[in-house]
Amino acid sequence: MMYDSAGLGGPPILKFSEFASSSDINDKIHEMATEHTPTEAPTAAYRPNLDYTFCITAATPIVKIFNTITKALFVTSWTTYLEQKIANENLLRVKHFISLTRAATATTTTAMDVDNIDITNTLSVESHIDKCVRLETKKQTKNLEKEIQTLKCAIAKNNSRGAKLPGASDKKKTDQKRRTSGTKPQPKTAAKVADPSKSHRVNLRDHILSLPITVLESRLSNSACHNLCTTKKPPLFLKSLLGLGLKFCPRPAFTTSQTQLETTLTRFAKDFHTKIHFAGEESEWTPNQLYTRNDLWELKDGMVDPEIQARVNAFRKYLLPLFHRQKVHSNLTPIQQHLLTTLRHNPDFIVLNSDKNLGPVLLEHEVYVQRCLTDHLLTETYQQLSPEDAHVFTTETGQLIAKFLNDNASAITKMDMTYLQRTLDRVTDSYAYFYTLAKIHKSPWKTRPIVLVSGSLLYGLGKWLDQQLQPIIRKLPTYLSSLFALKTDIDNMAGTDFSCMSLFTGDVVAMYPSINLEDAFTRIEEFLSTSSLCVNVDVNTIMTALQLLMRRNCFRFGDTYWLQTDGTAMGTPPAPSFATLYYGIFELGLLQRFGTTLLTSIH
Repeated sequence: MMYDSAGLGGPPILKFSEFASSSDINDKIHEMATEHTPTEAPTAAYRPNLDYTFCITAATPIVKIFNTITKALFVTSWTTYLEQKIANENLLRVKHFISLTRAATATTTTAMDVDNIDITNTLSVESHIDKCVRLETKKQTKNLEKEIQTLKCAIAKNNSRGAKLPGASDKKKTDQKRRTSGTKPQPKTAAKVADPSKSHRVNLRDHILSLPITVLESRLSNSACHNLCTTKKPPLFLKSLLGLGLKFCPRPAFTTSQTQLETTLTRFAKDFHTKIHFAGEESEWTPNQLYTRNDLWELKDGMVDPEIQARVNAFRKYLLPLFHRQKVHSNLTPIQQHLLTTLRHNPDFIVLNSDKNLGPVLLEHEVYVQRCLTDHLLTETYQQLSPEDAHVFTTETGQLIAKFLNDNASAITKMDMTYLQRTLDRVTDSYAYFYTLAKIHKSPWKTRPIVLVSGSLLYGLGKWLDQQLQPIIRKLPTYLSSLFALKTDIDNMAGTDFSCMSLFTGDVVAMYPSINLEDAFTRIEEFLSTSSLCVNVDVNTIMTALQLLMRRNCFRFGDTYWLQTDGTAMGTPPAPSFATLYYGIFELGLLQRFGTTLLTSIH
């Protein structure tokens, strides 16, 4: 039904006599809809008031049913009309963003099919009304979501014309204009809060409309960043930048120039000529062979075929004119560029990664340093060294590695020896570097220590040792390469009665530092010497390399130097294999003791 509430000053007043059937109800509804006049000799009066209470003098079942129906037809529709009217009035505030606004018109009443309702069943009537109201509410919610999406699109279109942060010159002009006019600066208003008298949809719309354009422009739909600052206030709109993630690559200011391309083409020509020069020669190369290039090797005159050189020159000549240095449109908004510059030059904050790849984390620099010291470095596992002692220690480490290569030359293949010598010669910084990740999935959050060994003295030897240990740990009966392998093993046991079985998991707190090196060296050496799983294994070479790596882990943290005195050397390539082998030896004892009660397919 439709009714004109504006002409009546409110919803119509309904007065009715006793009704005996649904046809009587339809007749009365039609009469009031067309004439809007009260009936004679009423036995009951029905009028909605501000408290949504209803005065009913008749108590017959049919009157109660009619009361329920008319409430849904008129009162609910009138309330919906008022809410829609308020929403349309708020929508006028953003008319400069939207080309066509919706007119504030009377709402449509909830449609009811009275003839199909069993009026003798009160529950059936109530269920039918509830269903109609739910459908109408869902429709209203969907329309509101469309309006919000239209608003966002209009704002994005407006922002595409360009928006900038106020610079120093803009602020200076504003101050000068204020002094000339004699006006005082307006005090900052308090943050806008939700109005409890309005619905949550209306409050949501008001909040979106109150946001600055720069905030709406830089909003991310799937951002993930975390603010752990407690003592200092971070920059505003931080999420718009850090929400992009640490793997986001800002575009350079200019495209590749011909000078930069020359460097790339020179490297390409060298690699191309080298591959052609050694093509067809037999080699001891294997897919898993460790390799690092010899930067000192150069092609001599006469080693390059003239036809190949002519083709490379033609390729260079054709490619160079295609590159010109041009300014690039940044893939960062002005506010994101401003935040990037601010954080880069602000010594009070540090951005670090989180454990489990849960997004960037912003933290005060002082708090970060303090947590690194108290959680890890100032424990019994580490010892601080002076710069002089650290320099002497790393010098001795380099000498010990060179001695190891010389003493075990017969046990190391020719290509492995070439790799180890080249990595040792290419070291420019002898130290590893310490940093932490934020374990924000813990409550309270904790830190995970990481030692970056790549490029240090121990890196090359560590890669080689890890390659020697990998075939051994793969032979362990308790070794699992991944969770996918575990799932495959369980799937292969289809038909097994799991009702009388249990699955146990465990986690070691501070696993690497908790391993006692003396006990680990003893057990691993005994295992390598006696186990049938270790065939053609040079025990002496592996144990010498293990002791050298695990006892010589020296690293830097800021301007301080530290030595790990116990536990698995953090960050070294063989650290996971070393810990897996150590605990795998314990698991072999468990298999011997409880082998009859364990699933053989997982052994």
